[in-house]
Amino acid sequence: MTSDWLNKVIPAANLNDPKELATMAAATCGVWGLFRLGELVIGDEGFDPVRSVTRADIKTEIIDSQGKQILAITVRIPRTKVNRQGESVVFVNQPPPSDPVGLLTLHTLRNPSSYPAQTPLFAYKEEQQLVPLTRQDFLTTIAEIAHRVGAVEIHGHSMRIGGCTTLLKKGMPPDRVMVHGRWDSNTWKRYVREHAEVLAPYLATELQATQDRS
Repeated sequence: MTSDWLNKVIPAANLNDPKELATMAAATCGVWGLFRLGELVIGDEGFDPVRSVTRADIKTEIIDSQGKQILAITVRIPRTKVNRQGESVVFVNQPPPSDPVGLLTLHTLRNPSSYPAQTPLFAYKEEQQLVPLTRQDFLTTIAEIAHRVGAVEIHGHSMRIGGCTTLLKKGMPPDRVMVHGRWDSNTWKRYVREHAEVLAPYLATELQATQDRS
């Protein structure tokens, strides 16, 4: 699940459908934020406002980058499988349709909550009430949307791997990808060894740059 994959699939989604909007917003945030799927959706254990990401855990701000105003969103993960103190993830606007800021903003506007601290981040409207986007809901819905355009089937880990591939292909150095993905150096090395395809686009880009300079 890369940004290219999302750019192919998102136009096939019905963004007026609350579940499809929540699903595509979660997928896009997941790719650009290098989230684990379980950090964004609700698993078999159910929703726990102490452990799960809620609407109250997001912050939107405008930051200045070399004189240019950029809209950024910070998502606070209360607790992860490797850090019980929680971690924060920041992502910014990207070209549509796979813009995580735009889709997350649209999702929260169309699926509003009066109790943000008690509402899962990607909860969506169903029969006039908000229901959590579960892992199974996410996988089933995104598979249905992908099928409409003949896109390859994805699995739970595709989001994080695809996000790495996307960022490296766009020229982000591996050490910055490591920090953005919240890996320590040893875990990052092991992750790359287990998923060799992650570094392939970066190596190809570096090789092309070397050839262009020679």
